[in-house]
Amino acid sequence: MAKNIAIFDMDRTLTRGGSFSPFLLMFVGEDTDKMFWVFAVLFQMLLYVLKLKTRKTLKEYMLRAFMTGMSNNQVRKHSEKFVEKLEKKNKFFEAGIKAIQAHKKKGDMIVIATASMDFYVEKIAKKLGADHVIATTSVWEKGMFVPIIKGENCYGVEKARRVQAFLAKEKVGKVWFYSDHHTDAPTFELADFRVAVNPTAKLRQIAEANGYDIQNWK
Repeated sequence: MAKNIAIFDMDRTLTRGGSFSPFLLMFVGEDTDKMFWVFAVLFQMLLYVLKLKTRKTLKEYMLRAFMTGMSNNQVRKHSEKFVEKLEKKNKFFEAGIKAIQAHKKKGDMIVIATASMDFYVEKIAKKLGADHVIATTSVWEKGMFVPIIKGENCYGVEKARRVQAFLAKEKVGKVWFYSDHHTDAPTFELADFRVAVNPTAKLRQIAEANGYDIQNWK
């Protein structure tokens, strides 16, 4: 039997702001010796802005800076602490939670598709009641975190490719997609119902031109 699927981007769609940098900066609060890496990462971010570094290589540099030598157990505990912090600081859009709950009430499958790292997105997905995660994939060896990304960063066209591959394995009815960002245009094309949430200016233009539903979540 075909199943309807609701797919949600995460950062700035379900959460108030990004999640990757805040997740890593929590390590600085636990170990002030990592403060040096904050300045090093800022320089790497400048290189990215100047198009001298890709999003993937920047993200891998940040993972090396803050998470080298971490065990699976350490990352799990840190991820759980991070989700607790997001909830405590009201970082989840209430409207997003309600949208997920409304879809679940109808029996729809809930998927979070994001460029954020899988190890903490899985904890967020569990908290929000999502059934499946499509995210940037981490690498582990003998229970230890390896600061590289498996495959490509789950962003833009790559996110659409992974979503399409996921849908191809399911008996799909109707598909909803929620996102705030214009780089998700390829994934919007895979959906029957397209919801631009707190859209960037460029996404708003795309949404208005193509009849997307535009919602402002507070």
